[in-house]
Amino acid sequence: MSNAASTTALPPGSRLLSVEEARDAVLAAIAGPTAPERIPTADGLGRVLAEAVVATTSLPPWANSAMD
Repeated sequence: MSNAASTTALPPGSRLLSVEEARDAVLAAIAGPTAPERIPTADGLGRVLAEAVVATTSLPPWANSAMD
């Protein structure tokens, strides 16, 4: 019976990473949070809000409920 390292398609000269090495490589490759920035709403697709967005005026400006 062979071990997993000898049956994988690893490039010659490479080796499997330990869990710690793999975690460190992933964390080094991703960017951490950046400072908040103001952008147009249309450019916000795929972004994360730094604070809640609240309307200054209720629309419509009276109590409203939808019915069938």
